[in-house]
Amino acid sequence: MAMPIGSKTSKKLLPRTRPRWRASCPTGFPRRHGVAKVTILMGLFNGECFLQDQLDSFVAQTHEDWELIVSDDGSTDAGLDILRTFAADHPNRNIRLIAGPQQGVAKNFLYLLGSARGDYISFADQDDVWLPHKIARALAQLPDPQIPALICGRTRLVDENLNELGLSQLFTQTPSFGNALVENIGGGNTMVMTQAAADLLNKARAHVQALAVHDWWAYQVLTGCGAQVIYDPEPGLLYRQHSQNLIGGGRSSKVFLDRMRRVFIGQVAQWADQTIANLTPVRDLTAGNRARLTAFSKARGASMPNRIRLMRQSGITRQKLIDRMALWAAVLWNRI
Repeated sequence: MAMPIGSKTSKKLLPRTRPRWRASCPTGFPRRHGVAKVTILMGLFNGECFLQDQLDSFVAQTHEDWELIVSDDGSTDAGLDILRTFAADHPNRNIRLIAGPQQGVAKNFLYLLGSARGDYISFADQDDVWLPHKIARALAQLPDPQIPALICGRTRLVDENLNELGLSQLFTQTPSFGNALVENIGGGNTMVMTQAAADLLNKARAHVQALAVHDWWAYQVLTGCGAQVIYDPEPGLLYRQHSQNLIGGGRSSKVFLDRMRRVFIGQVAQWADQTIANLTPVRDLTAGNRARLTAFSKARGASMPNRIRLMRQSGITRQKLIDRMALWAAVLWNRI
């Protein structure tokens, strides 16, 4: 249900560091889709510390035709007041607040998808800072809204005060369903999609049972349905790394070791269970990808020779060589 935005409050609720992202904006992008409406879908939960910087970065976008729908998942801090002030300061914008399902971040974004109605749809986190070209660059690479397509990409990692830490992992292999079955290359905070892609996700979300993360599921569904998935190596946002991050940037060797730990404690197998359960009922999967999903499912209970054969038929692959080696080790040890 919709919640009233309310009246403007004049005081600043928290001191904050001014963002330093303006100088990072490249120029020269074509002005395709110049009149396209972009609906920004943002999940909110106790986001007062960094929310204002994110909202300000929306206003600074070079593509100005956007609206904002925020699903609050039960905040108890001043984040709602910050949002209400922002809405009052921008009365000509369509800024809407809805009550979330309070079942965690993944379910909150799936719930938000039901409000997707623009020509293009963008997910947004509450604690990032978008670079001014983020929307414009995405629209310059996406096809018309009637064609199912999604763009995701790299991020610039920063600390709580927006000091640069480096770049997120670069993926160079072509996005594919086989890759999506076992790896997520698209952070939800980077995702922009056409309305046709959002329509596919909205049909598929009716079949979701347990879900680890919404962005990986979106990558799986859209590649599985034959949609175009674009990976942009140029960062479009500052991805803030802090103690309250649910998911971090994932660049260090510690992250790789943590992934291997997840393989051996059975979490990767649990994710595979979720993938099969959530994708099997999706009717829009292509015939080829339906066969790949079936092979992936059958392989997990097969003897070693059949397991290897069926996993090869599924097309599973990861982006980096060391990760592909770890993947096939997991297959041999029956840990996936």
